[in-house]
Amino acid sequence: LQKVLSQEIQELSQKTTGLHFNATHATSDALYDSFMDVAATKMADKGPTLWKMFGTLLNLDSSRRRISRKNLEKDREPRVLARSEKERKWGRLQKEDKRRLRAIERNESLVVIKQVVCISIVLQSNNEHCNYLQSILGLFFHSATVPEKVVKTLSHSGLSISTTSINRMIKSLSTEATRKIRATAQTLKAAFAYNNFNQSFKVAAPTIERPSTFVSATSATLIPLYNGREEKLLNLNAMLCSEKLWAKNPRNPFPTEPLDTRTVYDLLNKLHMNAPTIVCQGECLFKFDQRFAFHICEILIHQAGGLFSNYKKCNTEPTPVNQIPLHQSIQVPCRAMKIKESTNDGNVQVIKNLLRQGGLAEPEDD
Repeated sequence: LQKVLSQEIQELSQKTTGLHFNATHATSDALYDSFMDVAATKMADKGPTLWKMFGTLLNLDSSRRRISRKNLEKDREPRVLARSEKERKWGRLQKEDKRRLRAIERNESLVVIKQVVCISIVLQSNNEHCNYLQSILGLFFHSATVPEKVVKTLSHSGLSISTTSINRMIKSLSTEATRKIRATAQTLKAAFAYNNFNQSFKVAAPTIERPSTFVSATSATLIPLYNGREEKLLNLNAMLCSEKLWAKNPRNPFPTEPLDTRTVYDLLNKLHMNAPTIVCQGECLFKFDQRFAFHICEILIHQAGGLFSNYKKCNTEPTPVNQIPLHQSIQVPCRAMKIKESTNDGNVQVIKNLLRQGGLAEPEDD
C-alpha cells in the first residue's frame, strides 16, 4: 500500500497534471476555472487509492448517509399517492425532504473539498512547485486583507504560499490587467462605466494613531462595444459625435443646429421608419403597430387578474425589427480610484484617471 501511495503522489506532483502554479508569471486565465472540481477529477483519476483513503478517513459514517439517502427516496413513494388528500401536508413534507437532501449533498461536497485540501498539502510537501491550491488561497487571503502573521502561519501549515510569492503574483496579475485595459481602451471601441463604493478598512487593534478607516472610492469597468455582424462593424467616424451634440445642446448659447421640439406623437410616427410600411400577407398591422399590440396584450394577460390568461399562447412574438443578435458581453475591470465621484470635480478626476489607465490621456496629464 505504501508503495502504491508513493507512486500516485509522485505522479500527481508532476507538472503535467496541471497542479503547478508559477506566482511570478501568474495570469488571470488560471483563475477562471472551478479549481475544486478540476482538482478532484484529476486526483481521483491519477491517484484513486490516495483519493479513496482520504475519503474513507474523512467520511467514516458514509454508509449511514447512504442509508439515509435511500430511506429518503423510499419515503417519497407513499406520499405521492396521498398528495391529493393532504396537499398542504405534502408541501411541508416535500420541503423537509428537500432540506434533508440538500444537507446530505452539502456534506458530501464538503468531504470532497477536504479531500482536495489534504491531498494538496501532501503534494506540496513533496514538491514545493505543486502549489495550485495554496496560490488560490493566498490570493484570497490577500483580497480579504488577512494579517501577515496569519498568512505566515497558514503558509507553514501548507495552506498558503508565502507573502513574498503572493506579492509577486499580485504584481504579475496587475501587469496583465494594465495591458488588457490599455489594449481595450486604445481600440476606441469601448465604453467606461463607473460607480462609487464604500469600504471600511478595519485594523486588529484600533488606536488613535491607526483607527479603522472608512473610504469612499470609485470602481470602474471597461466594456467593449458590440460589433454585430461583419457587415455592420463599428464606424469610428460615426462615433465622433461631441461636436454634433454641442451644436444642438440647449445650453449652447450659440447653437448652430437648434434642437427641434417634438411631441410624443411625432416620436410614434417616426418609430421604425426603416421598417416595411406595407402590411405583409396574413397581417393586419404595420410592424410598429404589431409591437405595441403585443405589449398591450401582455399587460392584459399578466396584469388583469387572470381574466385573459387563456390567450397567453395566442399572443406570439411579433416580427423583430433590427434585432440585435444574441451575444456574450465581456468587460475588463479597471483599477479602483480613491476619488469621490459624487461631485462635478470628482467626476472630472475619475474620467481623467480612467483615460490615464487606458493610455488615452494627454501627455501633460501623465
